[in-house]
Amino acid sequence: MKDFVLGRDKVQEAKVTEVKINEAREHYRPAAARASLLYFIMNDLSKIHPMYQFSLKAFSIVFQKAVERAAPDESLRERVANLIDSITFSVYQYTIRGLFECDKLTYLAQLTFQILLMNREVNAVELDFLLRSPVQTGTASPVEFLSHQAWGAVKVLSSMEEFSNLDRDIEGSAKSWKKFVESECPEKEKLPQEWKNKTALQRLCMLRAMRPDRMTYALRDFVEEKLGSKYVVGRALDFATSFEESGPATPMFFILSPGVDPLKDVESQGRKLGYTFNNQNFHNVSLGQGQEVVAEAALDLAAKKGHWVILQVKRCSFFTFYHPAHCLEHSRH
Repeated sequence: MKDFVLGRDKVQEAKVTEVKINEAREHYRPAAARASLLYFIMNDLSKIHPMYQFSLKAFSIVFQKAVERAAPDESLRERVANLIDSITFSVYQYTIRGLFECDKLTYLAQLTFQILLMNREVNAVELDFLLRSPVQTGTASPVEFLSHQAWGAVKVLSSMEEFSNLDRDIEGSAKSWKKFVESECPEKEKLPQEWKNKTALQRLCMLRAMRPDRMTYALRDFVEEKLGSKYVVGRALDFATSFEESGPATPMFFILSPGVDPLKDVESQGRKLGYTFNNQNFHNVSLGQGQEVVAEAALDLAAKKGHWVILQVKRCSFFTFYHPAHCLEHSRH
């Protein structure tokens, strides 16, 4: 009987523990949801350029290190907020390094909009207008400072509840709107009258209609307002950060472009850690016809001794003929 009572107590205790675990899990769910969102945004980048390929395994490593870097806090709410911030910025840094300059703002804008949508901080209809910029055809602009195209966009906006009477207000207060539209940097100016109280997204929509040429600058300001200045400050490649995310079986891949020389960054980091050509633990092999044996020998030595190896490839198609995976495999034995 005593054993029965003891067993029943343990079952009850297990149920209570399960409830507590489930409650704790729910507190951390926002951080998990953010990580999931970030991964799928990153994974969709291949639609912009087929070269943008990111693996779930690599993402998991970035995620784990972001969790480790997140500042601790006695408050659970603050701890979760710190986790979300660390995960978001770490994934952003990891992703942005692999994008061409012309695609970085597109990714950053998508990142911002998707986060705001998840948090229900933006109106989906307004966002749709911003992205598609529909225009009402067959409309002539009644004011000289707006083209027929711009006026057609204003008419579409005016049909939405939050922009009701925008077209009439522009006609009735043409002087104020002319000053705004013809400003050198309208994204920095306040909108006329009560329109200055509109949300950041609504201001973007109006600028999209009237001054689409300023959207690049306006989007950067929008991202800075919503995510923080650290997301828009120009950053050079931080090799030290990239190095921390690599490992003996996780090589780094650099795509060369005019004016970019990652070798200098690699050599600089190597000197700090004692890896140099003079120390004979830093090997640089330019791959080409007949160099496979040299490259394999360098990789084999590095795998055994813990050296660094740089393989310079002029043609990506060369990797179909040569792949160093077997050398990495040898390093495990």
